[in-house]
Amino acid sequence: IERGQCCSERVYQLHPDVISAAPGAARTSIGLNAVSLMGQIRVLTGASFDKIARFFTENLGLKVSKAGVLNILHNLGEHLKPSTDILTQQLRGSQAVNGDETGWWFMGESGWAWSFSDPRTCIYRIENNRGHRVVLDVLGPDFAGWLTSDFLATYDPLPYKKSKCMAHLLRFLKEIIAGTDKEAACFARRVKCFVKTAMAIKRREVCFGAQLEGFRSELEADLEVFCGCSLGGGLGKRLVKRLQKHRKHILTFLSDTSVDATNNRAERDIRPFVIFRKLCGGTRSKRGAEGLMRLMSIYTTCRKRGVDFLRFVAAARQHFGAGPKLLALPPP
Repeated sequence: IERGQCCSERVYQLHPDVISAAPGAARTSIGLNAVSLMGQIRVLTGASFDKIARFFTENLGLKVSKAGVLNILHNLGEHLKPSTDILTQQLRGSQAVNGDETGWWFMGESGWAWSFSDPRTCIYRIENNRGHRVVLDVLGPDFAGWLTSDFLATYDPLPYKKSKCMAHLLRFLKEIIAGTDKEAACFARRVKCFVKTAMAIKRREVCFGAQLEGFRSELEADLEVFCGCSLGGGLGKRLVKRLQKHRKHILTFLSDTSVDATNNRAERDIRPFVIFRKLCGGTRSKRGAEGLMRLMSIYTTCRKRGVDFLRFVAAARQHFGAGPKLLALPPP
C-alpha cells in the first residue's frame, strides 16, 4: 500500500480487496483470494494447518505460519455464519430433506457430525450428542417437508413427515439371509423382493402415472401381512418389530415424487467427514468445529448449485456485515 504525508495528515491508498490497511506488526499480506484458497484446500484435502502454511510459503511466496492459517480459517468461519444461516432457512423450506450422521471427535470426546441435504443445499452440524434436538435445531419445529433417514431411534420423536431408507433395510435383510436361521432367511427373502419391487416402481413412477396408486395399495397390503407374521426370535423377530414400528414410514416415498427411496444423498454428503476424521482426528475446539462445518456447508452447496466456491467465499469475506442479501446463494 502506497503511503505518504500530506501536511500533518498521513494518507494511503485503499482498495476494496485489501483486508487491512494497518502498518507494522498488524500488517497482513494475505488477500481474499488466498484466504478462499486456504478454505478450499482445508475442506478438499483435510490438510493440516502446517501443510497449508508450507504450501503458501513455498509455492506462492506468501509467508504465513500454521497459527496464522488457523486464525485465518477461524475468522473465515465467523464471516460465513450469515451465509450458512440463510442456507439453513432455505433448507427448512425444502419439500424433502435427507439426514445422516457419523462419529466425530469433538473437543477430545466422542461426538457426531450430521448432514442435512436436498438436491441443492447441504448443512453440516458437529455436536457432542446424537439426540433428536440436533435435528430440531437445524430443521426447526415447523418443518413441513419429508425427512428421509435410517432407522435410528433418534428420528422417532420428531414431529415431521418421515420416510425410511430402503438401502438400510436391504442391508439388514442381507445380514439375515446370510445367517443360519432358515425361517428368518426365508422371510427376509420375501421382504427383500417386496422392497426391490417398491424401489423399481419408484424409479419408473413417471411411466406408471395413474397405476401408481394401485401398485402402492398392493404393496401396503403385502406390508400388512409381513407385520402380522410371528417369528421365533433373533434377527427375524427384530425384522418383524422394525416393520411394525415403521410401517407408516416405509412406503411413503411412493406417495410423493420429491421423496427419495433412500438417504444416499445424505450419506454421500457426509462421506467427506469420514475421510476428514481419519486425516485429522476431529476438531479440538467449538470455534474450530463451527468454522469447519460452515466451510463444508458452503463448499458442498456451491458444488451442488454450480457456484464458484473461491469467488463466493471471497465475496462473503469482503462484505461481512453488509447484510444477508449480499451473501445469499441463488435460491433453489
